[in-house]
Amino acid sequence: MTTFKAQPITASGFKKIRTLLSGGIGFFSDGPYRYVVADSDVFRFDVVRRDKVITWSDTIKALPTAFKVVINGGYFSGSQVIYGLARTGVRDPADVTSNGEVKQAGAVVLPDNGKGSDFFFFGRNGATPPAYSAGQGNPPGSVNEGSGGLGPMILPNPGTGAPLKFGTGNVYASDPKKSSIPANPKEFADCVQRNNNRYAAMQVETGSPAGTGFGVVAVLPSDKLLIVVLKPHQTVGDLDTIRDALFSVGCTLACFTDGSTSACLAVNGSMEPGMAPAGFKDNLIETGFGLFLYKAAPPTKVSVTFTLVEVLDDATFFGSSKWTLTADVLGSSVTLLTTAEVNTGDKIVMGGGGFGTTVTVPSGAELAITSTGASDGGDDLGTATARFGSASAPAFGVGTHLLSTLYYRLTYVIAIVP
Repeated sequence: MTTFKAQPITASGFKKIRTLLSGGIGFFSDGPYRYVVADSDVFRFDVVRRDKVITWSDTIKALPTAFKVVINGGYFSGSQVIYGLARTGVRDPADVTSNGEVKQAGAVVLPDNGKGSDFFFFGRNGATPPAYSAGQGNPPGSVNEGSGGLGPMILPNPGTGAPLKFGTGNVYASDPKKSSIPANPKEFADCVQRNNNRYAAMQVETGSPAGTGFGVVAVLPSDKLLIVVLKPHQTVGDLDTIRDALFSVGCTLACFTDGSTSACLAVNGSMEPGMAPAGFKDNLIETGFGLFLYKAAPPTKVSVTFTLVEVLDDATFFGSSKWTLTADVLGSSVTLLTTAEVNTGDKIVMGGGGFGTTVTVPSGAELAITSTGASDGGDDLGTATARFGSASAPAFGVGTHLLSTLYYRLTYVIAIVP
């Protein structure tokens, strides 16, 4: 299970969001919304497709480990018979159709079932790092990897190129009563929200007490960030709230995915608790978007601070003992005790806020922490080791931990250093 750290999606909060990433990625929450932020210099959005007669969950489990996060994708269609059969077992991907073209590696791998013009696409080109685009209809030739069948949230204003919100009704800056469709460049320049009927219908569903689920894929190019959001099914939350939040932090592109019981989010190959699709939808979903690590992640700087030594057994039958305790943090030595007199039951608080060190963990490596000790009588106090990596939950073990042997227990704190 992944830890999603509370971090509101606000302009002030996002000023430091990059410093909270570990290995180029971070997992956060804002009320009911769970969201992932990734560095676009090392991660990209790739299409994930179920092309075998296995569940969507098993499709994700079978992906290469470079797919760190997967969210469900565009709307799809199937007969009532197929939906009924899906409640009894997995269906062939050919039994459902996509409400828009799906492209992988420059080729159309799923055709538009005829509904694509009513939906929107989101995708990227083949450059490194890639550039992203979104718009109405199916992915154009410039899109190397992407999907139609999505709903619009934030897209370029056709008149100005600036980010434009989509929502319920057309809204103009100069006249709050005006609601007509923009018909010329002047009106587009004045338009601050463009109506979309699918968005309006979804807003009603998401804002109801039942709280239908949905996902979002978004791009914040000024900060070189990619964002995935999931509002789990049957939780309070709505499209307008997350759209406005993403707009406030500078997202220029955002589309919502198929919702309701299809909405789901997987991390490192496994569905997150409370974020899995309904069983019959798991037997039907055929596409999604994955955050794919296409380049080595940047190194991660972490601090490890030891705050407490507890003496469980002082290694002597009578009186006190003198101990020397040291810790090794990825090759950096930390002296905790030097011939210090101890007794069983002692709790020794490390002065000055603790003893520690800061190290840089290379991409793909683990943070290794090892403690060793000896008494003045020559007793080996034991060795304990802990390891944390970018795939740990939370990444690199951020938080408070214990390291123990039969003789002592150490309390230490791991933190990411901006």
